[in-house]
Amino acid sequence: MSNLKKVLSVGLASTMVLGMMTTAGAANYDKFTDKNDIEHKDAVSMVSELGIIAGLTNGSYAPKQNIDRASFARLVCVALNGGKEPKLGNLKTTFKDTQGNWAEPYIAYCVQQGIISGKGDNTFAPSANVTGSEAAKMLLVALGYNCAYENIGGANWQTATDVLANQAGLYDDLQSMNTSEPLTRDNAAQMIYNALDATKVKYEMVTGVSTTGQITVTPQRVNLTKTVSGTTHDVTMLEDAFDAVKVEGIVVANEFADLSKGPSSSAMDEGKTSINITNTDEQSAFSGRKAIFSVSTGEEHLGRSVTLYVKDDSSNSSKATVLGNVILSEDNKVVTDASGDSIYTVADDNDLDLSYSSDKTQVAKNYGNVTDLAKSAADAKGTKGVEKVLIDNDDDGDVDYVLLNTFELGKVTKYSTKDDGSITISAGSTFKADKKKDVVGFDDVKKDDHVLVALIGGKLHVQKAETVTGNLTGYKTDSSLTVNGTKYDVSDVPFDTRNLEDASKYGTSSTLKKEATFYLDRNGRVVAVGDAETSAYAYALVWGVEKGSSIGDDKVKLTLEDGTTKTYVVDSDSKVYVKAGGVQLTDGNSVDDRNAQGAIVSYSVTSSGEVKMEYPTGNHTGASATFNKNKTAIAVDGKTVGYANSSTTFFYVSLKSGGSAIDKVSTYTGYTNAPKVTSTSSVSVAENKSGKTVAVAFTGTSVATNVDEHLFVYKVGSMNDDDTISADVYRNGKDEAETIKISKVSGGLSKLEDLYDYSDNLFTYNVDKDGNYELDTVARANYVAGTVTNDPKTTLVVDNGTEYKILSSTVVIDNVDDPSKPDAVLNGGVDEGDTVMAVVNSDDEALMIVITKNGVLYDVDSSDITDAFKADDTVTVSGNITGDVVVPVGKTLVLTGKTTFNNSLTVTKDSADKHGNLVLDATLELDVKNTVTSMNANGCIKAEEGALVKNETDSTIFTVLAGGVATSATKTWDGSAWN
Repeated sequence: MSNLKKVLSVGLASTMVLGMMTTAGAANYDKFTDKNDIEHKDAVSMVSELGIIAGLTNGSYAPKQNIDRASFARLVCVALNGGKEPKLGNLKTTFKDTQGNWAEPYIAYCVQQGIISGKGDNTFAPSANVTGSEAAKMLLVALGYNCAYENIGGANWQTATDVLANQAGLYDDLQSMNTSEPLTRDNAAQMIYNALDATKVKYEMVTGVSTTGQITVTPQRVNLTKTVSGTTHDVTMLEDAFDAVKVEGIVVANEFADLSKGPSSSAMDEGKTSINITNTDEQSAFSGRKAIFSVSTGEEHLGRSVTLYVKDDSSNSSKATVLGNVILSEDNKVVTDASGDSIYTVADDNDLDLSYSSDKTQVAKNYGNVTDLAKSAADAKGTKGVEKVLIDNDDDGDVDYVLLNTFELGKVTKYSTKDDGSITISAGSTFKADKKKDVVGFDDVKKDDHVLVALIGGKLHVQKAETVTGNLTGYKTDSSLTVNGTKYDVSDVPFDTRNLEDASKYGTSSTLKKEATFYLDRNGRVVAVGDAETSAYAYALVWGVEKGSSIGDDKVKLTLEDGTTKTYVVDSDSKVYVKAGGVQLTDGNSVDDRNAQGAIVSYSVTSSGEVKMEYPTGNHTGASATFNKNKTAIAVDGKTVGYANSSTTFFYVSLKSGGSAIDKVSTYTGYTNAPKVTSTSSVSVAENKSGKTVAVAFTGTSVATNVDEHLFVYKVGSMNDDDTISADVYRNGKDEAETIKISKVSGGLSKLEDLYDYSDNLFTYNVDKDGNYELDTVARANYVAGTVTNDPKTTLVVDNGTEYKILSSTVVIDNVDDPSKPDAVLNGGVDEGDTVMAVVNSDDEALMIVITKNGVLYDVDSSDITDAFKADDTVTVSGNITGDVVVPVGKTLVLTGKTTFNNSLTVTKDSADKHGNLVLDATLELDVKNTVTSMNANGCIKAEEGALVKNETDSTIFTVLAGGVATSATKTWDGSAWN
């Protein structure tokens, strides 16, 4: 964990610009993509943590990149100003290549102070690379060195600078650097690191008498010092400019664990770290043996040597400000081993020594109860799978800490999310926690899961155990097991022995070639072995052999749990294979004559690409199903037969016209993602050996979408390569626009391309396994549209008279001012007279309100249109329209998008264009024989057989016979009159 603290007003940290560097805040060294290429790791860690040098925009540090002269001039100005951005006003230079340059004030200041000079031809070359000597000279001035007194400003400036820089320690660890060459970012970090740790100097005037008897005054350089509690020490640039000191030490306790306490004891509070300080000879601000600082560290810091930079602003270390993060020292040598070798052998193999006398090696089990390491413990065997972490934290070859971490393999026997949450795990021993907050990883597991568990720092750490299912193809007793050709070493960590076999004893001639499930520890070693359960497999839905298809008896068409549909050759060892007309078990004992279509199977794919299948242990089938989104219970024919979980696979099977063959299968994982089912033609619920519901197939489904999950589409984008359409939307409860990918539509839309006619509309949605959205038109009961008739901003009332409460989570979208990117607010208001459409629930709450630009009414009945005509002369309608619709005189009805009528449409004479003209801008669809399919070239209506439009006297304006031949009663509009 990190507790990144921004360095406020820390001069160097907040203002330094070096080439392409940024300084918005501290950077995390560990996140640099090229950190392995960095030579001066401690230096780069420090300057990046302090924000002095940040990474590039691509995430790299670019250690070999050079730095220009202008950028370094600014650095020196900031350093000379005591770590604050200097106020330089309008300082100007005489250099002809710096006038107007971003760094001109900094360059002018440095010239006035004699820090830098030009090139001799009235130029400065601000973009030229700064050399090592040039940078060193600038930093020497920042440390207080006087150019004139030290002769670092004259003709021999470089020689004098290099000598003085070596004496001041600026060139430490830069032995291979050529000071005449450009300075790289890597070397710059080291030089700045050295400068911050270097002593500041000042000059005192010493009087004397010359040989001629004259009084002389000579400047004498002395170190800048500071006295704290009677002790005087030299002051570094870090302390002088930033009021901070460098603290070095060993992390012995933090929010992860406390090495001095038992694993069941609580660790430190979040954001606290206890450090045994090791550099009290270099700083006196924090001189005690142990100090607690307000900064976060984690598991990776315990027992390790670290560096941190702390503002010397408090005698209490816990109240002192830590600049940046804690930095792991390069002095740490860490070896991690989970083999069966003893601690002594691991140390010896890595050129490390263990100490049993003075400065004894310390050992802690699961980060607690640290004690001296006994030789007998160092020589002990039987540690396969136990993580042994050996730490030499001062690079002297001696192991300072051995951390022994054991995660046991267990089964979650009790699990509850009620109240504070609770969990019980049966492993080598029993682990319990009565509160969710005391469990790390609580939300990642569930009842009956096999998990790895350990008690550390007063908290249970749990994670689901990784498993491998396959055939045992080789073994070495008490050493290794080979599964499907892959070798796994065995582990000795404790496990729940009630249902599992010891991996070290499993390999025998009788288990060879037997299929099983192998449970692994954190280091990939096999702890235990159990029966191969179908839960270890993925699940698929069988399409079977379709008439006329190319699938033969040796092939099967499956929709897999990830939603892909593939055809496989069936492996000869499969326990299920498909033949035309039925499913046959390969053991020859029985034949299932039912059609394989819609069956759930567990499957695995062989290395040759063939598929093995078998039926789940349990299976419940029936005609009807009941399942509600976010609920776990699944009922078949009115009886609850199982409970889904977060990993249950759901198959939603759509049938072709006639209801005999599969048309499409949609998949979802987990009960929170699968949509509600309102009707089915058949259902199948599969269970594994433990009775857990592992897969469900709903065939002939009618899916209901949860009205709580809705969105407004305001812009439809392009069709993507994965057969989805991108769209810009606002979703429920969010006032920020999002771009989503839509994979499926239903309701008033039959295909994805219909979305192009349906922008600026409301939908409910589901999210499929791939994160794509499946849209449905909003149910009539959950949709209102019309003109706002009330003034209060806390409720919504439209023409239908029902009052809907506007909630704090209600999204109000203004689609009038800029429909290309409408504004949205939470808990917004609407004004009387606004034309709106809204999603509402059964509690008369408005969930999303859209103030429309063109007054589109969507999925309405005739009364909605009648009410709309009271407020507007033109009403635009889209979607499904129920009831008999009448267009009054002087009014215009515009049908947009894809519109469906279930009853008659009467166009009043002289309405709209005085000739009863029905204005269309897209396709109008009526039920069965009353379907208007398109517009003709003249803008008139072209209809299929039986289509009719009536006027106010119930006279037929036109009808169409079979083949589209018009009768004598047919009337067409030629632009000026009906003919």
